[in-house]
Amino acid sequence: MHSEALFENTVAASALYNETVAAEVCEALGLATEPRTVTPGRRPVMEIAGVPHELIRCSARQAAIRSPPARGFRAGPGWN
Repeated sequence: MHSEALFENTVAASALYNETVAAEVCEALGLATEPRTVTPGRRPVMEIAGVPHELIRCSARQAAIRSPPARGFRAGPGWN
């Protein structure tokens, strides 16, 4: 496969992979997915049906707190 074709189709390939994994996991565990609108006007994200939105927000917040700083970040003058 040519690298240009791969690069041009990265988002589509990622979406297909995520959809396939979610379908297989849900089938194996007897779960279902449902769309959730994160940003109005944009495509919804798929999530496991029945998970309370408060739990999702809490989990996302904890992940953001624990994630390392962005690579390549350089603080400006006066930052330690």
